[in-house]
Amino acid sequence: MLAFYAEEFNVLVCTTIIENGLDVPTANTIIIDDADKLGLAQLYQLRGRVGRSDRQAYSYLLYQYPDRMTEEAEQRLRALEEFSELGSGFRLALRDLEIRGAGDILGREQSGHLSAVGLDLYCRMLADSVKTLKGERPSYYEDIPTIDLPVEALIPASYVPAENQRIALYRQLAEVSSYEESKELMAEMTDRYGPPPVPVSNLVEIAQLRLQCAEAGVTDISTENGRVVIRLAAAARLDETELAIFRSLYKPTRQQARRGARSLLPRASFAPQQLCFGHKGKDSNFILAATKELVGRLVDRKNEQASLRKEAAARVPISH
Repeated sequence: MLAFYAEEFNVLVCTTIIENGLDVPTANTIIIDDADKLGLAQLYQLRGRVGRSDRQAYSYLLYQYPDRMTEEAEQRLRALEEFSELGSGFRLALRDLEIRGAGDILGREQSGHLSAVGLDLYCRMLADSVKTLKGERPSYYEDIPTIDLPVEALIPASYVPAENQRIALYRQLAEVSSYEESKELMAEMTDRYGPPPVPVSNLVEIAQLRLQCAEAGVTDISTENGRVVIRLAAAARLDETELAIFRSLYKPTRQQARRGARSLLPRASFAPQQLCFGHKGKDSNFILAATKELVGRLVDRKNEQASLRKEAAARVPISH
């Protein structure tokens, strides 16, 4: 092995033992015999033994006739062919899990229905089952507001190169349950990867906005016909007095309009269960700021209502 590393000869014939972290930068070709008999993780590790420098690398997989292969072996080889680009290890691991099955958590069996539902849904179903057994409320009872705004909100590969790390960050953002958690996650990303670009900042703001929506009774935020539409649940509908307050804040009266006053929000309209404003020609900063301001006012309104109910309950005389 040392002689091959020192380039004393050009061909090394060996077993799969070389999959264990061997690093030979000058090796650029590997030929794997009986590839259909090896596991997907083994094949991935073996393929990774070449191409560890700036040289073009080649990996040749030899296998039996297709009619002699098992269905799982064929799936493994197809997966290896499909995920050949740099950084595809995480997706390959997911495919391996789908091929073999998730297995029995407390046993040795490698079977299951993971391939039928997908890994993410399987994990959610598993978490819900655990909550049910513990007597807690499963997540499918939780109304999670959906937000679809015309802003660029993502974690670019130029900021976090490793795909598995980007997926982990997306999951962490989806699971934040407080404003403080989102700020901590933002600080962690800044510490690990440097100052975040605008799309990442937008993504964190949307995560914070989702928390506000859940608190304010907003069911979803979408874009329709060049307008941002904020929809409220039936229990959070606005009465006429509250609608009048919103109109006075963002829309000028006729008399004010004659004097040249303009609406603070373009094409703004307010209904008992819907708040809208136009976003055409506006940048992401304006769209996010306007949306957060409207939802923030809805949160303040709900907090005021809760405070009034609490005061009213405190004034009720206690009968003996």
